Amino acid sequence: MLSVIDDKGIKALRKHQLVWSSWLVFQPHFENFAPMLPNHGYRKINNVDSEALIRFALSIAWRTSASSLPDMKDITLEKSREDELKEYVLGRPIEGTSSFPVSMIQISTVGETHNLSPYIDNKQIFGIEGSQDISCKIMRIYVDGLVFHVHLSPIPNEHLMDNPVYLGSSDHTFVTSVTYDASFQYENMLHLMRECHPSIGRKN
Repeated sequence: MLSVIDDKGIKALRKHQLVWSSWLVFQPHFENFAPMLPNHGYRKINNVDSEALIRFALSIAWRTSASSLPDMKDITLEKSREDELKEYVLGRPIEGTSSFPVSMIQISTVGETHNLSPYIDNKQIFGIEGSQDISCKIMRIYVDGLVFHVHLSPIPNEHLMDNPVYLGSSDHTFVTSVTYDASFQYENMLHLMRECHPSIGRKN
């Protein structure tokens, strides 16, 4: 079951050049948000297999929560939410965005390969048409230059309806991007390097 989910998910990632390993000859084009934000951009992708990508991301989230590995001990979800993720792994139909909306951020320049474990974080979602901002619990999942955000907290329907940022919400997909040097992944790697090598960053 998991191998089938992984195979379909990886094929979808490669087809649309969402992972670095698929940039064999040409790399995808990223539009800039604005001149004052040179490190941030976006891509619009049509005909994405949203179901395959959602199930792939949710299966990793479930495996992470259910794992007994020491690195995953702080990423255990509530039993009810973990069981709901498992239902999707076992074949529960994915309708729309699913109960765990998934968005994607692509790292638009190739950097050092870094095996970063899934990470629980809080994400601020800006309100729509005067509504209040939302603080949402997410799981960040890193896959070869792509970051899935699996939203673990409920998101109001008005944020999800026909919003291409979330897989399965629209007939096209909106992928935001950030350069490697400006990414959370790069900052985290530098932090780990400083912890492992305290002399880094010291003045001579």
